Amino acid sequence: MLFNRHFITFVFCILFVGIIVWWQKPDIAVMAMANGDDTVYSDAVIKNYWERLDYRQINLAEAITADTAIETHQALAAMFEQNPFLSVQDCDVDKTGLPDTYIVTVKLGSSIDEKQTLSFQMQTMMFNNQWIITSIEPIK
Repeated sequence: MLFNRHFITFVFCILFVGIIVWWQKPDIAVMAMANGDDTVYSDAVIKNYWERLDYRQINLAEAITADTAIETHQALAAMFEQNPFLSVQDCDVDKTGLPDTYIVTVKLGSSIDEKQTLSFQMQTMMFNNQWIITSIEPIK
């Protein structure tokens, strides 16, 4: 029983969860496990935004954008809805010198369309203990 692989795996899982709770405050650890990186890192919400657009979860992507960025979001959502084959191939998020401002390079393409690269300057802000995207500006 002691050397059963299921028992050992169970013990390691309990040990790792215990370390997480010991390392962080319990409320922060539970929130991080439930929400992922969106509440901790401002660039994670940007990656999550593009992932939601790629999966055509337009309403979920809109939920993490502020009213100031909704116009650009609707244009991007329309682009993804018009072409069902369009997908995000790669999303690079680079920090700029400004606080919570990022340069995002997104490579879009499909098996039948030509690949294209779009660049955006995106700003984030903490609002109600959650990061949201406040600005999406295309870079030409």
